[in-house]
Amino acid sequence: MYAAFLVVHSLLRWAVLVLAVVVIARGVSGMRSGRAFDATDNKLGAAFLGSVHLQVLLGLALHLGLSPIVSAAMAAGGAAMRDKVLRFWMVEHLSMGLLVAVLVTVVRVRAKKLPTDVAKHKFVALGTVAALVVMFAMIPWPFRPRVGRSLLPSPTVSAH
Repeated sequence: MYAAFLVVHSLLRWAVLVLAVVVIARGVSGMRSGRAFDATDNKLGAAFLGSVHLQVLLGLALHLGLSPIVSAAMAAGGAAMRDKVLRFWMVEHLSMGLLVAVLVTVVRVRAKKLPTDVAKHKFVALGTVAALVVMFAMIPWPFRPRVGRSLLPSPTVSAH
């Protein structure tokens, strides 16, 4: 079950990233053109929010019971905080994922209340850029020493 959740979590990352880029692009173009914040913008924002929330739910399932790495970190207690790999998976990846979910939710709710379409587009674009920066920081990219993983998941996943 761990491998299945991890594969879905890893694949969903790409949908989240693509949706973030599309939301940013629409926000910037809407801000520059003065275009109305329309149903497409609203649907893309909802899809982005939903994909981020699903990503976090999958991550929480991994974190709270399925991940052997997090289990090892929990068993190590305070010593896990001195190990970069265990700390990344136990604290950093999780906390930044939760931060992204909160940020995306706040951006979506707050943007709806702004008085002008240009203000909505600007707020969504900037807020999504901020979320994207945090996402890029928390993803275990292959070039990251010790915590890096493949860009495309494998159903046979090792613990490290």
